[in-house]
Amino acid sequence: SIYILALQTLIVDAVFISIHLFYWIPKAIDPDFLTFLGYDTLILRMADSIGTYAWFHNALSHVFIASNRFVVIVFFSRTFFTRRRVILMAIFHHLLSLSITFLTQFSIPCCRLSFNFSIFSYFNVPNGNLPNYSDIFFTVPINLASTLSSLFCYSMV
Repeated sequence: SIYILALQTLIVDAVFISIHLFYWIPKAIDPDFLTFLGYDTLILRMADSIGTYAWFHNALSHVFIASNRFVVIVFFSRTFFTRRRVILMAIFHHLLSLSITFLTQFSIPCCRLSFNFSIFSYFNVPNGNLPNYSDIFFTVPINLASTLSSLFCYSMV
């Protein structure tokens, strides 16, 4: 079961790295690449959305993998994480990541997550003076849950 969880994370990591390569290989050749286009072009919004999906998927992966290790090692229970359940969890995991990505990138009016070319990091593209609901309701709670669940589960292991 851990192999299914790990494989899906590896695949999403490959996609995430590909998104970074999409930004940086042309940028290394031409420093002005995409800087004149701004952050509202369709291709950048698509790349940002794929990167955001990978970001949330990886954050949630920490929760699933840590809980798997916790249950299997601490409780010596291999019956909970059956192949069927893990596949269903993986499907749920992808759907949840896609839903959060859709909400943060398209539905919530403020602050789409985007890649910043100059500092090689992510930032929230502001939309006027609106509060950053994406951070308040999704990014910070998911990062906190990911960190705390991993800390707890691996401390118990």
